[in-house]
Amino acid sequence: MHVAGLGIPPHQNTPAEGSKRLSQSSYSVRLEPDAHFPTLSGHLRNAFLARGRTSAWDPTIGKSPVFHSVLVDRDIRLPPRKVRVSTSTSSGVASISPASQLPPRSPLSPLQLNGPLFPDGIISPQWIRRYRDQVPAVHIIFHCLAQLPAQLLSSTQEPDQVPPGIIVQGEDEASTLQKLKAYDEELIAHISDSLRILTERGIKLTVVLLTTRGMLSHPSLEARLSYIRRNSGLDSKASLFVLTSVPRSEVEDFVSSLQGAVYEAALDYYREQARRVRRKRTRYPPPPSVWQPIAAAHKQRAPACASPYEPIPLSREGWHIRAEFKLGTFAELAGDLDTALQHYVEAKDMLASSRCLGSTSMLPPRTKRWAEAKVLVDTLNIRICRLYLYQYATSIGGQLVPPGHPRSDAQLQLAMSTFQRHIKRFTELSTGWGIGDATFEFWSWLAKQYRMLADLLDQATSGQARLELPAHAPPLPTNLLPSSIAHGPNPPPFLGPLLAPSTSALAEGTVSLHQIPNPGYIYYLAGICTIERRNRFTKMIENGDGKDERASGYPALVHEKQVDHAAQIGEVLMQAYEHFKRADQTRHLLLIASQIALNYFEGGKYETALPFLKRITKTYRQEEQLVALRQLLQLEAECAHQLRDTASEVQAACDLLSFGADPRGPIHRLHALQVVQNIKVPPERNADDTSVMETYDYGYQNAKGFIFASCVFAQAEVPVNTPVDFQLALSFHSERSCGDDAPEFAFSKARIYFEGQEKPSHILRPDGREIAQRLCSIGLASDTEPCQSTAGLSWVPGRTTVWQGQYSSTQAGRTTISKIELETDSTFKLRVTINMSQEAEEDMQPPPVWYTADLGRTFKLPHRSTPSNMLTVVPSLHDVFVTLELPGVVYLQEKVTAPIKLVNKELKALRLFAVIDMHGMSGDHSEPLDFAGSVVVTKGSNSVERGPQGLFALGIQQAGAEDEYALAFSAPASSSAAELVISVFSEYATEEEAFEGFAVEPTRRASSVSLRRPFAICPLLNTFSSVGPIRPFLQNFSIAAAESFICSLRIDMEFLNFDSEVEVLAYSVEPASVTTLKARQVGPNPLPDSVWKCGDRAEMLHEIHLAPDVGGRKVVRMSLRWRRATSGHQAMSGANVADVFVDLGSAYTLPPTQVIVNTPGSVDISQLLNIRTRVDYSAKEPTKAIALSVNSSAQFAISGPRKTIIHALLPGTSADVRLQLLPLTAGMLPLPSIRAKALGADDANHSSDQFAIPCVGSNGLVQPQSVNVHPLSSLSGGQ
Repeated sequence: MHVAGLGIPPHQNTPAEGSKRLSQSSYSVRLEPDAHFPTLSGHLRNAFLARGRTSAWDPTIGKSPVFHSVLVDRDIRLPPRKVRVSTSTSSGVASISPASQLPPRSPLSPLQLNGPLFPDGIISPQWIRRYRDQVPAVHIIFHCLAQLPAQLLSSTQEPDQVPPGIIVQGEDEASTLQKLKAYDEELIAHISDSLRILTERGIKLTVVLLTTRGMLSHPSLEARLSYIRRNSGLDSKASLFVLTSVPRSEVEDFVSSLQGAVYEAALDYYREQARRVRRKRTRYPPPPSVWQPIAAAHKQRAPACASPYEPIPLSREGWHIRAEFKLGTFAELAGDLDTALQHYVEAKDMLASSRCLGSTSMLPPRTKRWAEAKVLVDTLNIRICRLYLYQYATSIGGQLVPPGHPRSDAQLQLAMSTFQRHIKRFTELSTGWGIGDATFEFWSWLAKQYRMLADLLDQATSGQARLELPAHAPPLPTNLLPSSIAHGPNPPPFLGPLLAPSTSALAEGTVSLHQIPNPGYIYYLAGICTIERRNRFTKMIENGDGKDERASGYPALVHEKQVDHAAQIGEVLMQAYEHFKRADQTRHLLLIASQIALNYFEGGKYETALPFLKRITKTYRQEEQLVALRQLLQLEAECAHQLRDTASEVQAACDLLSFGADPRGPIHRLHALQVVQNIKVPPERNADDTSVMETYDYGYQNAKGFIFASCVFAQAEVPVNTPVDFQLALSFHSERSCGDDAPEFAFSKARIYFEGQEKPSHILRPDGREIAQRLCSIGLASDTEPCQSTAGLSWVPGRTTVWQGQYSSTQAGRTTISKIELETDSTFKLRVTINMSQEAEEDMQPPPVWYTADLGRTFKLPHRSTPSNMLTVVPSLHDVFVTLELPGVVYLQEKVTAPIKLVNKELKALRLFAVIDMHGMSGDHSEPLDFAGSVVVTKGSNSVERGPQGLFALGIQQAGAEDEYALAFSAPASSSAAELVISVFSEYATEEEAFEGFAVEPTRRASSVSLRRPFAICPLLNTFSSVGPIRPFLQNFSIAAAESFICSLRIDMEFLNFDSEVEVLAYSVEPASVTTLKARQVGPNPLPDSVWKCGDRAEMLHEIHLAPDVGGRKVVRMSLRWRRATSGHQAMSGANVADVFVDLGSAYTLPPTQVIVNTPGSVDISQLLNIRTRVDYSAKEPTKAIALSVNSSAQFAISGPRKTIIHALLPGTSADVRLQLLPLTAGMLPLPSIRAKALGADDANHSSDQFAIPCVGSNGLVQPQSVNVHPLSSLSGGQ
């Protein structure tokens, strides 16, 4: 589409000979749209240019009426369809000759004597440019419509909004209308001239008139438009449009509607061109009657000095290819993609067949027509691929085809297979032409093919309407998924029996032979071919085959010398890099980046190559990709050397030492070790001044560097301040060395650091001896005092140096050598840090061996539980003897006194501290007991002060001295076995007295003791009645005010395997708000001042009367003061007190049935436990029966019936039932629950359940709910 009237384009083509101007009439400059409507014209220009571009990929083709728009001059000259042969001589006078008798023909026809295709050319690129840019299907021209003055318009438009140039102003109204008509006639004449010329070529003409809104609403506008259209010859369909100044968005809509209106006319134009080609193809090749005059004219026009020759006309196959190419081009321009594809395939097959390019007799190699045919067949190949991609992107209805559609996938496969067949076919033909894969010409052609396909895919996959290519990745077997995921609510996508590729697999990317890959792959192939092209060209020049190329007639070599190979390689590789980056394919990015860096390096652009190399080697260094890393490190070192970047050069050179140098690299003549030693400091730095010499650091993990260090300690564990021998063996990796002929690598200083230390323990200097496998002594060092010594600091690959030293630590804990620093200062200062990581690879860990003096013999160390490079420093133990004597049995809450004896067997005086703890023992577990508040330590008559953290400061004890202390404590209220532990901490008396922790382990002594209860006390609260027996109840209940009751206290004492006696000193009851108190004693022993033996029992009855006005909860306290009758262990420092509390409530309702259980406090595991159970019935009506049942228990077996029935109990009566239980385990066992249920005439009112849960004393002395079952060992009389 040509668009005229919106401004002259900046570059106007030179009119061809014989071309005609569209209008021969003059035209008023005042009516130019660009001058009078500049804003509207600018919007129109942008809209036309934005909708049509000359790109290889058009996403709108075949789907919407979008034209390729070209801005042209109003009087543009179209190229002529046919011209005659020029017969003018040098004097300018036309002569009569056979050429002048030839009929006019197209300038681009093979029959045109002066044409570029005469006599056997197929098609010219000028023909494609003609129908793409020069000859339109539709010609749109913009004009301004002259306008009447404002006073003659019935419009509200302001006068300043009307461009003054289009206003026609006369003396009066009649003269104004006359001038307006004259302007319209001038416009009609211009349109008529343009229409006449365009109609001859079959081109559609459309006129757009720009005017104002006021003129648009004038009544005379319709008549004027009809007059202009009728007199200019325009047809009535899509030929005349009127446009006013509108916003930019409406301009876009107008352009869209305008192109839609003329779309059918454009299709008709290209269909007509195709019909014309089909009509003319039957006349070609021309008969001899047509060709002979042309040949004769050519023979006459030949120069006299040249021998005339008979031109060979274009063959039948050539005419067929020419017609098919034209038909395919017109069909593609018309949007008929399927028809265009058929014609292109037909032309390509014919051109690549043995009758054209396949025959050296038809098209000899390295001729002009041969080169044109090669370009044409490459063009046809890329056009066929593009049409297949169009078919993939669109369906018949013009809608996008979803990915995975069978038809779309087939089109992708056809596109790739067509391209591959083209490469294969012409690779074979190139071998026959003498330009096979050994020549740079072949690789130049191959790179061009890949570049064209990559550019096509790049444009197709870029932009908003981009083509979505399917990602290629291998699918996974479904058996890798668990059934819960495969058959879950959100199963992953499946491809038949296989699992769809995951995101990680898609990120890696694969290349399929039959699918269109990512454009990055194609760009990468183009870059590889260009690299090979450069290599072949360079090899040809080095071999001397390119000398005297002009004399040998080899123009391709002349052209190749002018090609910037590095620029072409960098361009395509950067395109590939961007595409892989967009696809997030990291591995491909690294590959492309390495190729880009190599290209920059070979081109001498070191400042650009170095950043690429650093990014790549960082990743490869972490992954240890040694093959690629070695080559890249050598490039990095050379780039840094050229740029005088010493820091980068040192890093790269040291990495070469660590990972090995590749002998095939660009610096293969230098070993990596020589590279490090030959690094020169830039001249602007003063290398002689060591005070300002810059230090370059290089660090690595021990298993990943060029020097490997292994540490072995002679002992796995030593006390504090005890020296231990260790060996540190340093050697080059044999598989990573640079060769046996490499020079030595000498350092000037070495430092050894232990873990947790900021300062080095050993500082080493060179010893000056020759390099040999030797053992060097480096002395004794500690964590407080470093050691300076000399040692061997020079290595060559394959040699080992062993440093043997001693180390002592003043702090307890685990330690090892954390790092080793090696420094060299020649022309620069290099500091190598070897980090002794504990997570080194297993294959790099040497066996723990100990070297002898000559390094010729080694012996293995014994197996250790810790690594051989790890040292454990334990606190030292002072020789302090501690004795502690405790009684075997201690009663709960008993005050006990025990002797402690301390003996200092050290040669120095010690300051002693003690910590005393007690732990309860229950099976395999122990827990601390709270008794520290009652602990008192005395020495003679003086009490030992207790300090922070529970420490008793025992004072200074001289060497060999023996001291005795007394330990007094109250046993905790717990019924179990216990262990009393005394920990004695010690330090030398010369140190500060303030306690801040000890560097030595304390001396501990433990003594086991059995904690027993001396009494079994069961308080039972009863109501007093004149009729019937005493009815005892449980502990916690409520009772009505002013009611009398009796409190019964029973004391059961038992000494378990102990032969001492207990003396009861006093017994008292302290009631709260009690008016009277009466007590009587029932038992074998009087209270108080009585001596009790094991098995003695006593029962005390107290009568308590409450005042009628007493309310709330009341508590009665019963206290028993006792002590042991003998003092075998000095345990009677005072009386022991046992307290039991009884709570008197305020509102208690008596249950109808109650159960009272009496049981012994202990029994052996082999004996039956006899339980006396009394059932009291207090209801007002007699009961039929009472059911008494025992619940099952895992600790006891029931001997006898589990359920007992008591018949006919009267109110206020009771019955006794005896039960027998057999213990199954030993220890404090809870009794099973007992259930009583009264059964009478009215079960709903008189039935109740009661579980017998005896009361428990608050101090732990009374525990009738449990029974202590002794094991079999207790029967033998032991403790």
